[in-house]
Amino acid sequence: MRARLLDAPAWRSTVVSVVTFFAVVVLWGVLVRDESWAEVLVRAVVVGLVAGAVVAFAHRQRRADDPDDRSPRAVGRRVRRAASRGPVPEDPDEREAAHDIALDHLRVFEGQRYWAPATFVVTAVLAAGVALTGPAWVWVTVPVWLAAAAGHPWLRNRMRARAELLAPGAPPAH
Repeated sequence: MRARLLDAPAWRSTVVSVVTFFAVVVLWGVLVRDESWAEVLVRAVVVGLVAGAVVAFAHRQRRADDPDDRSPRAVGRRVRRAASRGPVPEDPDEREAAHDIALDHLRVFEGQRYWAPATFVVTAVLAAGVALTGPAWVWVTVPVWLAAAAGHPWLRNRMRARAELLAPGAPPAH
């Protein structure tokens, strides 16, 4: 399904985003905020049109990746993607640049090694306290914060493995 949405024509992506934003704004306004239908529908139309414009612009900016394209923009896109996922570049310069980016990302994760997961857990506890004394919908945020706390070490390990894969002395991956 993801490939179908990514490869969809611009009009289809725009319609899906407009309808999705429209529905979310209407449901949020009517069910959560208890607003009048007229007010909610006007806001939903405006938000839906803005979301559609953003998606149409983003779709227009997206370009098909051509491995033979040597323009700086195409090379930069390939290098940034290779730093986190996808095939290892065959071009040694692109591989070295992707390795450098992966190491930069790894340094950031290493710097956050202790305080970021702890901050996410504290935020989850605070959100649970708010949910106990206030609106019940805040419970929805608690698993999100806990997932962020668990995901940070996972992302750090993933970035470490990617940097090792892109290292100059590493065997080529196929």
